[in-house]
Amino acid sequence: CYGLIRKQTNIEATSGLAIEGALLLPVVLLGLAWLHGRGEAQFMDSGSTAQLLLVLGGPVTALPLILFAYGARRIPYSAVGMLQYLAPTLQLLIGVLIYHEPFDQDRLLGFALIWLALLIFTGDGIRRMARSRPSGRP
Repeated sequence: CYGLIRKQTNIEATSGLAIEGALLLPVVLLGLAWLHGRGEAQFMDSGSTAQLLLVLGGPVTALPLILFAYGARRIPYSAVGMLQYLAPTLQLLIGVLIYHEPFDQDRLLGFALIWLALLIFTGDGIRRMARSRPSGRP
């Protein structure tokens, strides 16, 4: 849904991210007030290294979002959809191959069916594009 909304809005990447941040700000402030009320707000009690890392987390998170919004408007939406399957797949591979997370046959079947559906979808899109192109004959 996020990719669809970003693709259809006619707002530059940085402005769009600022609007998204402004929309989320009240929710964040309510959450922080709730944590503070429960005595669980720990930012000021953290060391300076943790505080610096938390503050720098914003720009480190914002940069990929800005680049995504910028790029999503310049490629076909179907390509955006395919790319959004790449990150979870890479996370899955890291979890299974590096961290030795369990990956039983049921999960393998689900994973294979998802990628089979994506391959069918992509193949159909390629077939439709080839059919709609002019043949080059005069």
